[in-house]
Amino acid sequence: MAIAFDAASTGLISGAASLTISHTVGAGADRVLVVSATGINSVNPLSAGTATWGGASMGSPVVTPSAGAANDYTYIWVLVAPATGTANIVISCAAGGYVKAVCSSWSGVDQTTPVSASVKAVGSSYPSPWSRTVTVASGGVAVDHVMLRSASITPTPDASQTQIGGMVNGTLSRTSGSYKTNTGSTPM
Repeated sequence: MAIAFDAASTGLISGAASLTISHTVGAGADRVLVVSATGINSVNPLSAGTATWGGASMGSPVVTPSAGAANDYTYIWVLVAPATGTANIVISCAAGGYVKAVCSSWSGVDQTTPVSASVKAVGSSYPSPWSRTVTVASGGVAVDHVMLRSASITPTPDASQTQIGGMVNGTLSRTSGSYKTNTGSTPM
C-alpha cells in the first residue's frame, strides 16, 4: 500500500496556554497523525508541552528543537493508528507563548517505524532556495515544517513538493509544511 496524504489543518495562538485545532482523520488503513508546532518566546513555551488527539496522548515528540534556536522552538509529534473521524488536537504549553501548528494525517504508513529519519536546522539567514536532505525509504514520504521569523517573507515549497494545508500567518512569523514522495536522498 502506498502512503497517501489524507487531510491537513492549521492553527495559532498568542499568549494562551493551549492551542486547539479541529482535524478529521480519514478511514484509510495504516494511519498516522503528524503534529508540527513552533513556539516563539524568550522562554520555550513548548519545553514541557504535550499534544493530544481526541484526548489521547500523542506521547513524546519525535523531533525537538536544535541547540541554539534563538527563541524559536519546533516540536513534532507522530501518533500511530489515530482514531478516525473529527476530533481536537490540543497542544498544551508550559508557558503562554506564540505557537503555530501544521497538522496532517496519512494512510499507508508503516505502523512499526513511521519515522525512519529526521533532519533539523536553525539559523538567522538562509539562501533562497534553501534545502535540507533527508534519506527516505523506498515508497516513503518526507514531511517538512518551516517557520520563518518574519511576517514579510513567504516560505514557498519547491515545485517537487506539495504544500500541506495553508500558510499560517501571524504578526511575528509565517509557518508552512509540505511533503515529497521519493526514494533515497531527498532534498526538501
